Amino acid sequence: MSKMSTKNLIFQDQRLVILTSLLECGYDANENILLDCLSLYGHRISQDLIRSHLLFLEEHGLITIEKISNDVLWVAYLTRRGEDVAKGVARCDGVRKPHSNF
Repeated sequence: MSKMSTKNLIFQDQRLVILTSLLECGYDANENILLDCLSLYGHRISQDLIRSHLLFLEEHGLITIEKISNDVLWVAYLTRRGEDVAKGVARCDGVRKPHSNF
């Protein structure tokens, strides 16, 4: 497996964890909570990277983002499509499909 494909796989898994975490948090959470959720799944990432993932997810209609206090804190809200992707009912390129036990 090439380095690039490994990086893509990791990014896809991180995006799935974000969606699943939003589902488990009641459909919304701020970026700090999402960073903690990612860490629970073995993904320790920077604030810049989580914001990049959040923008990706928003561009694909899976979440909406509210930027609070002049961009100091971002809050993500799961959309219906994002819920479907998190549950494995729908697919989105760039987001890992959940396993049956996830």
